Amino acid sequence: MRSKADLLAHQRAYLDDIFSLTEGEEEVRRGFEEMAADTIDALLAADTPPMAPFYINPSSAFCWSWTKWQHHLVAPELVARWMQWKADYPALQARNPRLDLHDALGWCSETHDAASWPYGWERRIYDWVVSGDFAARPFSDGMRIVTPEFYARLRRLQTTVDGWLVWSEEAGRVVHVPGNEWRRGA
Repeated sequence: MRSKADLLAHQRAYLDDIFSLTEGEEEVRRGFEEMAADTIDALLAADTPPMAPFYINPSSAFCWSWTKWQHHLVAPELVARWMQWKADYPALQARNPRLDLHDALGWCSETHDAASWPYGWERRIYDWVVSGDFAARPFSDGMRIVTPEFYARLRRLQTTVDGWLVWSEEAGRVVHVPGNEWRRGA
């Protein structure tokens, strides 16, 4: 069984990566980290340690709000905090276009091959988005989520973030590549 210190370190490392896509969200991150730590404590006390860090996106299967079969193991107030997080998350996305783009690209990968990130085919998605040709989608849509509205969201986010997001082997996480650098072929 992993130690509490190891679980907390893993959670912090995930939060470092994901919050690198946001600006000015230190208080929000701190609140999520405290909620995650409280959940880890409760689950350890119930002898059911988490297997992975808790994701911030409530749509992710790795967000603890989905783990309803464990809700009875923690205080109702803690479950309520998770449900409030779920309700508040769209505002965090709206304030942070890079985070919103991260989530949208994650959905492209989920619908294509049930992966959490489109490793190695970010450029093909970018080219599709900037082409304006909705029908030229470069991946399968098994979940049927790629609607004209979803495509418009990707196009808006691409313009807003002026660049693109890509997995960086060097950084070991998803990073933003600024527009000029991305267009030069980074």
